Amino acid sequence: MTIKTQRLLVRAKKIAKKGEIEEARKLYTTILEASPNNQEAKNGLLALEQSKDKLSPPNAEIQSVFALYNNGQIQEALDSVETLPKTILMNHYSTISVVFVIKQSVNWMLRLRALRRHSLSNQTTLR
Repeated sequence: MTIKTQRLLVRAKKIAKKGEIEEARKLYTTILEASPNNQEAKNGLLALEQSKDKLSPPNAEIQSVFALYNNGQIQEALDSVETLPKTILMNHYSTISVVFVIKQSVNWMLRLRALRRHSLSNQTTLR
């Protein structure tokens, strides 16, 4: 094994530990293009695939969050998102987007409710 290959393997492992799966996959693929029989690179790719399977949320869970949100059940959607493991949220950008939208919606709804209550209390004191 060449020094370059060894360095690429070390780098791929470090990057994979950071959660940068696609970048690690590229490095392992580069190694295998130069050395198709490199067992460490093959094992690295296999490990990435296995970790990807573990991190992928069941589609039903994500769809249920969307359904709750779309049905106006904002707090329930937010609660559902909060129960998802953090590793899923870190590795699924669409989920992060949903979390952000839901949290923003909840914040706006709470602000609107507070403004309505404040407005109603001002109206009753003016009478």
